[in-house]
Amino acid sequence: MVEGAQKEIKIVQPYHYPMIKFDRAMGKAADRGVKASILTSGQRDQPVFRNIFNYMLFQRLIIRGIDVF
Repeated sequence: MVEGAQKEIKIVQPYHYPMIKFDRAMGKAADRGVKASILTSGQRDQPVFRNIFNYMLFQRLIIRGIDVF
């Protein structure tokens, strides 16, 4: 669905695990002029990620122009 988007992508997800295929598809959509945004939690509660804010895992997408809230 991300690869076929033409105008807008809105995603709501509580957690983000960097996935290269997803990140590439979202970046390509942004490059095509698709307005992309992701709504996520501010801080994670899993022990391994407890000290990492969720937005830190989105840096690759933020750099590509994708809004992360």
